[in-house]
Amino acid sequence: MITVSYSKTDDTWYHQEAHSSYVWGSQNIELPVKLEPTEASVCLRTRGNKAGPIIGIVTSSAVLNSLNQKQHLYFKEIHRALQTTGGILVLFSPEQFYERYVYGVYFEEISGEWRQATLPLPDFIYNRFPNRYTEREKLKELMSQSEHLHIPFFNTSFFSKWETYELLSKNTVTQKHLPDTRLLLSIEDVRIMLKKHQKVYLKPIHGSKGRGIFTLTTLQDGSIHYESSRQKKIYSSLEHVPLPTRSYIVQETIETDTLQDMRYDLRILANRFKKRYIISGIGVRQSERQSVTTHTLNGGVLRSIEELPFDIDTSFLTSLIDACGQQLHQHFQFVGEFSLDIGRTKTGDYYIFEINAKPMIFDEPHIRSIGIKHLIRLFYKLTNF
Repeated sequence: MITVSYSKTDDTWYHQEAHSSYVWGSQNIELPVKLEPTEASVCLRTRGNKAGPIIGIVTSSAVLNSLNQKQHLYFKEIHRALQTTGGILVLFSPEQFYERYVYGVYFEEISGEWRQATLPLPDFIYNRFPNRYTEREKLKELMSQSEHLHIPFFNTSFFSKWETYELLSKNTVTQKHLPDTRLLLSIEDVRIMLKKHQKVYLKPIHGSKGRGIFTLTTLQDGSIHYESSRQKKIYSSLEHVPLPTRSYIVQETIETDTLQDMRYDLRILANRFKKRYIISGIGVRQSERQSVTTHTLNGGVLRSIEELPFDIDTSFLTSLIDACGQQLHQHFQFVGEFSLDIGRTKTGDYYIFEINAKPMIFDEPHIRSIGIKHLIRLFYKLTNF
């Protein structure tokens, strides 16, 4: 590895190998020599005369502006894992990606803060743009540029719940583990599903973190029980329920196993490894104050696998997760990671409730650490380092 130093005075990076010549970045920009030490430095791998890799994470301006005020531990952990084996992480917004360089932020260990700097275009782009509603518009040009410049780009977009359901329903392995699901086009779709299942979930197709989810249950007198994470209400009939007008699915409610009389889900992190998808970790999320969602932002709590009253069938789940990954990989440009919410019934059957293209950051440090390890291994593979 070589040491590359940054000079704030002229916003330039230098290496200190007097008799060697190096290039870096996706466009093989020359890396100048400067023997005097500068304010900050990073360690890079070398492959011939190429130094790197430069790993770019695209995010929003709002995230960049809050980096030194909020924790954002995940980005720091990626930076430090990269530095252990060689590589530099640069975070940038779509507006900071230019024709020959990126003006983003890197983590400076001396000050313990994120600092602005100019770097060559990255060797790889990892999409962690946080807003699914503006992502397509904001990243359209960046994705076109990266394709033109042959810069690997993964996590091209958020998943739609209906799109992933349709994809997995075509696979003989995964289709058996999907709740009955229907696209909400009219009140008749809800009526049909309630007649079949008595209780159903309604979920926003583009929702995340449990937002917008509610259940409807047909009671014996024909009235409808409505429940969200914040409200319960009885309506005299389905016609009186304020149903969403678009972009929702209606899904069968699966009676899952409970822990201390409260339902829970398995939250699984999956990463691509070679040509397969492997499990990086399994967390447990329990609905403590309400029964609609297990997301911690809506009252869910973390539990450990050791608290479960059974042994998880990791061999079966490994096969199921790989089948999901292969199906997603065939449809999308490149899927390097994803997470799943999976429920287990009392009889031991597993059901896939949701798949996320951009996993929420796991609270369990060991799961985060293993996931980052697999990510970085993928970074090196795709950048030939």
